Amino acid sequence: MSEMSKTIVKIFAKKGEMSDRARSLAWSQTSLGAVETWSLSLKTALSIVFNACNPMFLLWGDDRILFYNDAYNQQLQAHQQSLPLGQSMQHHWLQSWQSIQADIEQVFATGQPLQRENQKWLSDRTTASSSFNWSYSAIWDETDRVGGVLATGYEVVSTTPTTAPAASSSDQSSDCSHLDLEASEAKYRTLIELSTQHVWMLDAAGELVFVNQNFLAFFGRPLDALKRENWAGNVHHPDDHQRVLQEIGRAMGTGTNIRSEHRLRRHDDQ
Repeated sequence: MSEMSKTIVKIFAKKGEMSDRARSLAWSQTSLGAVETWSLSLKTALSIVFNACNPMFLLWGDDRILFYNDAYNQQLQAHQQSLPLGQSMQHHWLQSWQSIQADIEQVFATGQPLQRENQKWLSDRTTASSSFNWSYSAIWDETDRVGGVLATGYEVVSTTPTTAPAASSSDQSSDCSHLDLEASEAKYRTLIELSTQHVWMLDAAGELVFVNQNFLAFFGRPLDALKRENWAGNVHHPDDHQRVLQEIGRAMGTGTNIRSEHRLRRHDDQ
């Protein structure tokens, strides 16, 4: 098997309609170029998209090349829509997408995530139909630019049955029930490692359980050492420390997102 074939198999390994369609496209004739030349950040993002149970789509690059998964495609079929997989959305945003174009372009421009709650499906904003919470997240590429925007949908209301084929829905449920959770977590962690931001994760007790490589490089301590130390006191500026702890506690106590601006202490105390 050629190196190109091996690369295609790895990216589109998920068995499903959309990964099969993506595998068959002539990518060398698009602005993305041949699959073996794609960046690690794009490959990782696509692995997440095609292996996800929730509706997801990814817009990549200046041409806004569109990818989406089986769950998103099922919603399109249920609402009698279609979208151009592997083609540019830059110069021909569909009418049904004009309402979300501004959100997507904002994430491309700022790199900041957006959350939209209780959004009706694109074509059904005036009818009784399923509602979704949508999150839009920047995917940073290897040049520290926003390479793409990843959208993830979570269905919150369903007042009418969809017309998607029952067999497809059943097949998807069966697939999702057998997902390898460890592999899925590894893919998300890889995506976090690609981020140029300092990322850390706390458990319910406020203990540090995960940090990415940018975090470790900035603060100059391994995770085990940070866990043994007063990590929060060592990474936050002394004048900001107590306020940050209160903000973290409020976020964890209420389950809400909190935006905080504060100073950090680099490993050389700069």
